[in-house]
Amino acid sequence: MNAAPLAFGLAVLWPLAAGLALVLFTKWRAAKRDRALAPVEARLKAGYGAIEASPIPRRLSFVIEVLEETAAACERPSRPVSDLQNA
Repeated sequence: MNAAPLAFGLAVLWPLAAGLALVLFTKWRAAKRDRALAPVEARLKAGYGAIEASPIPRRLSFVIEVLEETAAACERPSRPVSDLQNA
């Protein structure tokens, strides 16, 4: 039996096997991380859902309206640069 084809086969196959092992390890680690974070994400989604479902307090809606009106009142055309230089 000739050792050259065997050596060539091993020279080609070991990097492929190492790459496959790296890909499988990375996928396993990502799946493990996803399983660990799933309960945390579920609690966060539930918390945000509860906040989103709760009505806005009356005083907070008043503050939001005042801020929106103030922002609308502050929007005005800016003066041209030539006016600023002549002032």
